[in-house]
Amino acid sequence: MQFASRMHFEWVWDKSAIWLVQADVASISGGIDPRSVIPAHIPKLKTDELRAFKAACESDFATYGKLRNASMYGELGYQMPPFYVLNQPEIIHALLRGEVTDELAADLSVLTQRPFIIRTDGTQIPKVKREMLPRSDELRSLADATEWLTTTFAQIVIDADLADTGLCLIAHHFIPSVASAWARAEPGNPLVRIESLWGIPEGLYWHSHDTFEVDTGSRDIRNANIGGHLEYGLRERLRYKGTFIAADDEGHWIPQITDIAHDWARSITRTQWIFEIAQSTRRIAERCQQSTAVMWFVDNHREATPHRVLPWFHSPSTLDGGPKAAPRRKRLSSHDFVIRHAADWAELQSAAEGGQTIERVVMAPIDAELIRNASFATDLAKLAKTVGFVVELSGGILSHAYYMLNREGCRVECVDLFGAGEEVVEFHKLVRDGIPDMIRDRGERVDSIALKGDALIAALRQKLVEEALEALDASTGNELLGELADVQEVLLALATALNVDPAALEQERLKKRKKRGGFEKGLMLLKTATPQSIGKSHNEATSFGGDLSMEELRSQSLPVISDPLAMPTKSPYRRPDMRNVDGTMEKLFTFKTDLVSLSELEQRLAFEMPMPHAGKTPLVLTVELDRDKSMVRGKIRLQVSQSQLELPF
Repeated sequence: MQFASRMHFEWVWDKSAIWLVQADVASISGGIDPRSVIPAHIPKLKTDELRAFKAACESDFATYGKLRNASMYGELGYQMPPFYVLNQPEIIHALLRGEVTDELAADLSVLTQRPFIIRTDGTQIPKVKREMLPRSDELRSLADATEWLTTTFAQIVIDADLADTGLCLIAHHFIPSVASAWARAEPGNPLVRIESLWGIPEGLYWHSHDTFEVDTGSRDIRNANIGGHLEYGLRERLRYKGTFIAADDEGHWIPQITDIAHDWARSITRTQWIFEIAQSTRRIAERCQQSTAVMWFVDNHREATPHRVLPWFHSPSTLDGGPKAAPRRKRLSSHDFVIRHAADWAELQSAAEGGQTIERVVMAPIDAELIRNASFATDLAKLAKTVGFVVELSGGILSHAYYMLNREGCRVECVDLFGAGEEVVEFHKLVRDGIPDMIRDRGERVDSIALKGDALIAALRQKLVEEALEALDASTGNELLGELADVQEVLLALATALNVDPAALEQERLKKRKKRGGFEKGLMLLKTATPQSIGKSHNEATSFGGDLSMEELRSQSLPVISDPLAMPTKSPYRRPDMRNVDGTMEKLFTFKTDLVSLSELEQRLAFEMPMPHAGKTPLVLTVELDRDKSMVRGKIRLQVSQSQLELPF
């Protein structure tokens, strides 16, 4: 962090120390700033005289699934950009014949003055074919639009036999944004996962990305408003993002190399944007009443939309079985394949057909032909299932590619998986009656049992010790008050479990108070001594009161201590011993201390033990104990001491 340039360091470990042996400026050059792909200005278009396309109306939003999502986002408070609909059968069938009508050509001449995106929908499209519907890159001219509609669009529709399924073209202008994200939420679960990367969402299919986990709390946020200052819990994993997808000068979406100023930088630069994405994603999931993944545009051009983050599409999200993390490896094995280009994919298929052993396929595509190929993920999954290899994925688990691979039964392992492992915490202790429900309200799963009879009494006695130790550790008056209330609650519960009348408990307290007194005087007993037949010396006897009478001792003024740190403490008992047990030498080290005075304790013992073929070996045993409330943690270390090597002269 002290250098202006990225550095490359070389280190050496000699099993006793780590040495920094060289430092060079890393030879990294090239790459682009993800912000540089955003235009400076967006032209305004006259779209009130369109003849083939029309502005989407309320009935269109209710009819077409690709518009239905946008309708919900509007209800949540997002101002969605204009959508255009073309559902005239004669114009669409002309496209399938390779013809563009005059009306459509005139509209496209106007609409493509800004980068224009055309998607496909329909009223009678089978569900299994909806995932492969054609969608264009940025169309920036009438020629671009004509070529895509009469070739790519027409060919996909004809091959999939979709000509008579009530086809509709749904179009919108491209929203320039610096980054994109997928977010996932479950109804009733406050935890929202977000995966983000520079450029457009297709980059999240295969490439390294950032991951965020936001805890939106247990509050009901179904009626929350967007914007405003949000405060949520946040965990994040920033990764190296060397590749992202963005448009080139011709509008083709291709892999781009990230410059060194942004390849490690957070792709969602403002924390408030992360919180807004999490909050709105959870609201969408609550409305849908199912686990939902939402696609977002991030850091949007101000002339394209007033929202810096904008939801664009959502669908059900299932993560059956949970993602599996890929092993950390320094090098590939001879049975691994890396797919970067279309030629690598062809080589893999050929190797599989030839019976070559393939254990793992590492996905790192930088070839636009693969990244934009709609059927590539499906074909890869089918081959993996047939051959039996594992696909190692750097892309997001919320992406379409991960969904397709899993749906086909492919074994997928994710690189640098973050937040997928369930954190299980074991307690096995008695809690207040309302605690399990409070934990469930936070979205966590709870496993509990009910205790009765002797089991309940035993647990309450343990709980009493636990609460007493928490009272011991209380650092403020208010905290101590709360702990004393817990102690009293446990006492009442224990009396009830034992069928003890509170009046009988109070009677026993008064009986002991009358006999032994209370604690008002604050007397601390330091030590006692038993009578001896041979008296101690005068000095030793004086420390215990000497020959003073009982009346004189009672009237004697006692020292007073008010500082807790000045209170005397008893030294830990310790006793080392060397024993011969069944012909084997054993070093025994015994020590003890008061639990109530234990916070941190370290005991060290240096000794020698005879070792086979090594003679007497000096050793150091270290035992460390520390207490956190009622939990005591211990660490034991045994070290060989440094000694002078004996040389046989």
